[in-house]
Amino acid sequence: PTSIDKVIRRAGKALEMRESYSDPRSIFGSSHRSTSQSEHERYILTEDRVRELDDNQQFLFVNNTKPIRAEKIRYYDEPFFKARTGDYFHGVPAKYEQRPGAADLPGPAQIDWLGVRAAEPAPAGLKGVVPPSAPAATDEGPQSAGDGGHGLHAPVSSLRWTGDDDDDGSLG
Repeated sequence: PTSIDKVIRRAGKALEMRESYSDPRSIFGSSHRSTSQSEHERYILTEDRVRELDDNQQFLFVNNTKPIRAEKIRYYDEPFFKARTGDYFHGVPAKYEQRPGAADLPGPAQIDWLGVRAAEPAPAGLKGVVPPSAPAATDEGPQSAGDGGHGLHAPVSSLRWTGDDDDDGSLG
């Protein structure tokens, strides 16, 4: 019902004139008939018209225009589009079988920064994760054997947390 209401509201309202008559009867036989006219707002589309819409029909809503009732274009049925989309499945409908244990789920996450080390150790006084034995900094920067002078010498498992004194020193 909410989608039908959305379509009805999107179509908008229209004003219509209504006439009402009153014909009072008097005791003495003289009658005086009166007519009054009034404007009433009503929705352009009714719930029944939206529900009765054929499967091949649709309403198009374009700003500042009246709703357009049009036929749906299905690219797989229209010759114009069929020639352009091609026969990808060679006449056989595509099948997708979903079974427990065979769901199309993503594999393990690819972590491209795993094993990357900082080029320089953190400045003195900064708390956080630091290598257990930071090399002495020289004018050229930190030096470490076998890593080209980049300070990439400690594996992730040997890192310790220096933020809390009551911590056991592990990252986990």
